[in-house]
Amino acid sequence: MSSKVVVSREALSRLVRLVDEEVRRLESELAVIEEELRMFEEKYGVRSDVFLEMLRGERAWSLPEGSEPDVVEWEALLEQKKRIMEKLKELDRLWRQLRDYNKY
Repeated sequence: MSSKVVVSREALSRLVRLVDEEVRRLESELAVIEEELRMFEEKYGVRSDVFLEMLRGERAWSLPEGSEPDVVEWEALLEQKKRIMEKLKELDRLWRQLRDYNKY
């Protein structure tokens, strides 16, 4: 069972603007994280997906001794990237709902 909610055009416009601003903020944050990830990938000659496989024990560990501080940061960056991607996906769903609502 679905119920109908009435939202003024002004409120809908503000919601759309807020979602758009949050998407831009997250995309900017994601760009910074992706650049930091590229630096680790270049430094160690290992793609991030391969790094994750090493962390999970699915691939032999090939990072040098003393790389532990970078490993911790690299893993944290990948977790941040995952969270941001999930938020962006959710905002995309919300954006589509707002757009569809705006048709009525």
